[in-house]
Amino acid sequence: MLIDGQETTDIAKAMVVTEKTVQNYISSLLSKTGTNSRFKLLTGKFGPDDPVTREQAVVILYRYAKSKGLDVSASADLSKFVDRDNISDWALDAMKWAVAVGIIQGRPGNKTAPADTSTRAEIAMIFKRYVHPLTKTN
Repeated sequence: MLIDGQETTDIAKAMVVTEKTVQNYISSLLSKTGTNSRFKLLTGKFGPDDPVTREQAVVILYRYAKSKGLDVSASADLSKFVDRDNISDWALDAMKWAVAVGIIQGRPGNKTAPADTSTRAEIAMIFKRYVHPLTKTN
């Protein structure tokens, strides 16, 4: 299967990358999906070297999937998460989608922790959970 012209096996191998490669990839996704203008509007700057929150990471993938014509209609009920009211309005649809498809599974205490900075491990898992269904073969 091809994703953006690359074999999925190549993408899987690329999961072991440097931090700079991840920053470049995210910057590229932001540019392609227009997400950078949203972040700039909210913060007054683009900040490609700034830490990424969990809701920002989800919005990046959601908008990327949408820009590629992928189905982003799945929507989860977030009522089980105690911090659901902390999800930014601009990230709500993306977070509902990410929970529905299993990209976000929550933190201990039934939290989505939308404004918390994502750790490297969390970003790796978010990307893995995003890419894994796309690499399944029938």
